[in-house]
Amino acid sequence: MMRKTVGLILVCLFIVSSGRPQREEPTLPGLTSEQIMAIIDAASGERALNHIRRLTLLHRWFVSEGYHQAAQYIIEKAREIGLRDVTLHRFPADGKILYSTCRSLPRWTVRSARLSLVSPLKKRLASWEENPITLASNSRSANITAPLVDVGEGTQASDYDGKDVQGKLVLASSPQGKGRIDLVHRLAVLERGAEGVVSYRSYHLDDFPDLVTWDHINTLEFNGRPSTFGFCLSKRTGWELKRLLLKGEKVSLHAEVDSEISGGHFEVVSAVIPGTDLADQEIWFIAHLDHCQPSANDNASGSAAILETAQTLLELCQKNVLPKPRMTLRFLWVPEIWGTYAFIAKYPEETRKAIAVINLDMVGEHQKRCRSVFRVTRTPDSTASFLNDLLDVHLKFLLAHNPEPGKELSDAYAVVSPWGSHDDWNAELIPYSGGSDHFVFMGGVIRVPATMFGSWPDDFYHSSEDTPDKCDPTQLRRVVVLSTMTASSLMSLDSRSGLDLLDLVLMGAKGRLEESFGKSLGLLRKSPPSNRDLREALNIIDWAERREQAALESTAALLPLDDGLRQRFQGCQKEIRQQSVTLRQSLSEYLTLINGGERKGSVSPAERSPEEITASRLIPVRNPAFPGPIWDGYLASPAEGQDPAWRGTLSEFQLYEIGAFIDGRRSILDIRNAVSAECGPTSLAVILRYLKDLEQAGLVNFLSPGP
Repeated sequence: MMRKTVGLILVCLFIVSSGRPQREEPTLPGLTSEQIMAIIDAASGERALNHIRRLTLLHRWFVSEGYHQAAQYIIEKAREIGLRDVTLHRFPADGKILYSTCRSLPRWTVRSARLSLVSPLKKRLASWEENPITLASNSRSANITAPLVDVGEGTQASDYDGKDVQGKLVLASSPQGKGRIDLVHRLAVLERGAEGVVSYRSYHLDDFPDLVTWDHINTLEFNGRPSTFGFCLSKRTGWELKRLLLKGEKVSLHAEVDSEISGGHFEVVSAVIPGTDLADQEIWFIAHLDHCQPSANDNASGSAAILETAQTLLELCQKNVLPKPRMTLRFLWVPEIWGTYAFIAKYPEETRKAIAVINLDMVGEHQKRCRSVFRVTRTPDSTASFLNDLLDVHLKFLLAHNPEPGKELSDAYAVVSPWGSHDDWNAELIPYSGGSDHFVFMGGVIRVPATMFGSWPDDFYHSSEDTPDKCDPTQLRRVVVLSTMTASSLMSLDSRSGLDLLDLVLMGAKGRLEESFGKSLGLLRKSPPSNRDLREALNIIDWAERREQAALESTAALLPLDDGLRQRFQGCQKEIRQQSVTLRQSLSEYLTLINGGERKGSVSPAERSPEEITASRLIPVRNPAFPGPIWDGYLASPAEGQDPAWRGTLSEFQLYEIGAFIDGRRSILDIRNAVSAECGPTSLAVILRYLKDLEQAGLVNFLSPGP
């Protein structure tokens, strides 16, 4: 079958009244129809599920024997399928060592643990041997019998008013979003002298009363007092204890923990499919291998899926169905976030070779059982990239061929596993969201475009019910196909497929510029709009143009710019400039329209304030000794354990992007304008204050005197 080219009308392919893509067939950069069908045929959701079943037998805490055994399993399988340079990287971890701004975790070893009710009756409540998830991670050894005191949620000081918890165990109903067992532990144990914490919480509590959610103690010492322990119970068990207390019963529990906190090592498994003439450019797949047993979807599924992606690519390259990759493909299995910080800190030059990172985290969900949606995240504006448009067209292609159950044999591109569901695929491309390993690659000195494949929500997230039966071989196969298609499009780019990719990015850029124009109009719909509104509206268009030019440049950086490609690249740049000029003119026309046909204002920027002039002359520069993004809480006051209150006026995403936009060229005013265009108007004074904190912490310096 002949290769079809990517056309600029692809967007029309997916517009239907039902909201579902039509059945016409786009062609994807670097892929023929035969290759797509071969990828679908080679990928196996069942093989991935078998890996998940094996990994869920292990309690894979970040630095532990269970994690080490999981890493050894991955090494064995990686070598078995033919991956090269399979290596176990070890990084010291003791809870004190820093990797960039990320503090390491200690090794935690548990030999046994049990929680029992001893009064008013005797009953075993939790056992490490039966369910390791019931013991809060980093719990220390203990052997005590103590009364139980109900402290409600236990996450704020007022929960302890009038209650004597010293020398006792506290019962806390600490729901997700309102607090973690670590906060209860700090308030009850470290500050008020309680012996330990018994916590019960879960998601969709009424639906799953016997579900236990796992938790961990982060604060290992406070004002000289060492941490103790915590147990996690189901809602049903927690309420039974609470009812006994409400009846006036004197409830006592016995807690016995045999554990050890010590120094150890983060372990990262790395393996490659070597490239040929472009071997120094790499495409990375990453998945975190850790979490409490069982943790099937989070994240044995991602770890299994990148292993299956590697096997699919190797098989098709060996059969010459896919060309040998020009770029190197690297696969990483890590302790989530911590291991990624450590790897980047140790191997910054290796990391700079990556042209794209695909993070697989929670990708195996049976969507109906877990009530989940598969989501692919875009990169933030600070790391504009070709990757967004490539993933967009791949995902839409697969959605176009996987909308209806029961028609798999009538569509060559339908992806269903023999023992999996035959359900519709609920999937979408969403704006940037962090929370997993991909965020480490884009917010620091080293900046590589990174996306996450993941599922959210998930009823069984971080719980005893995150088991292999919640995984779907069909979903796993679809994710492996998407991963393999993306790698295949990039790993052997040539002039022809590069031209297709340029056109694809241009098409996406035009659509996003129109979206930014709509955002600008929203600021002008006030009656009447202020001069500040006009400036912010213009700022959105200005930075949208810069974002899209950067996305085009990221594409051109991959390609051998012969005369034809260079001419096309310059033509794409010109089209973006022209569209931006048109949108600015449209803003002016809109302003005239809402003023009743009179030009009562202008959309040209007003003169800068003295503060803006100062900010425009100050250029922050990141300290290269801290290559990763700024770790949440790194700047927190040790006494308070939290950031200053004023910093709370900035969202986590705004803080991330402030750090990410620091490139040694942009001024503080540039950074303020970039963040405002992306996140909404942001105070220059607050950004100045935050950057001053970064300077005092040694994370940045200024080419001119500091603010």
